Amino acid sequence: MKKNKLIGLIIIPLSVAALGVLLLIIGGFGSTYWTYVGTIFFFALPAVPIIYGCITKEKIGSILIGVLPLFGIFISLFVVSHPDLADVRLPQIREFLYMLSLIGIPGIEGYFAARREILPLLIAICLYILWFRIFTLGIH
Repeated sequence: MKKNKLIGLIIIPLSVAALGVLLLIIGGFGSTYWTYVGTIFFFALPAVPIIYGCITKEKIGSILIGVLPLFGIFISLFVVSHPDLADVRLPQIREFLYMLSLIGIPGIEGYFAARREILPLLIAICLYILWFRIFTLGIH
């Protein structure tokens, strides 16, 4: 693999992850407008690996662009909610599995979408719907 392609394969997912974390931080401290933009961006994140995989056909990049943004958001939420790390409570098994599914499903979506066939694309879309269902189950 060429060096430029490898750099692009890693830089694009990292940029999307950084943008997600930045929108989360701006939305938390900014105006109502930024809160809406951050919310829309968060709910659009599971669709990004499908779009990226269909356009580029890169399986690794599609997996990374699905996993890294949500992983970055969860890590930043953990750091923001525990600023001094004095009262750290590690997630329980159910919470960990919930976060793992929200992080992992977009990566699997990207893998299937990068195959660019009808059946894998339908599987990716079904996984996209499953992500929203799992997300709503975790809201109490």
